[in-house]
Amino acid sequence: MFNPSWIFVAASLMAVVGIVFCFKKFMNDIQRKMDNKTPIRADAIQKENSRFFISVAIVEIIPVILIVIGFLMIESLSEALSGTEAALPLIIIATIFIFGVINMALTSKETLAAGTGENEEKQTISNFTFIGIALTSSIPIISVIATFMMTS
Repeated sequence: MFNPSWIFVAASLMAVVGIVFCFKKFMNDIQRKMDNKTPIRADAIQKENSRFFISVAIVEIIPVILIVIGFLMIESLSEALSGTEAALPLIIIATIFIFGVINMALTSKETLAAGTGENEEKQTISNFTFIGIALTSSIPIISVIATFMMTS
């Protein structure tokens, strides 16, 4: 029978790559505003913020469907997976997540370097970076939990 943990790997890959792409586009918009000498405060970039969250929601549609399919397949498993069958998918999911976090941190660092260095600007960019990392971690965390559920 097909190992459902690979569906969770695919969902994690789609979600992380898609959210990182949205995050980079969002940071490019912020950087463009900084180049135009527009003040970067949380309330000043509400339009871009809303666009970011909508694009993240659109990106997560297919991964959420895959997660549901994966959980349905877990229900139909006749026996639990061994630790070795679950190890490779878990390693790949962790690698995908680490890739996303590193990519977001580097993008944030580039944006901060291009900024004016104002404290409020740094705080706003840092806040959005943490929000992006939190959004990126959601599907991989669900995938790891589901893979562990298959081993018990």
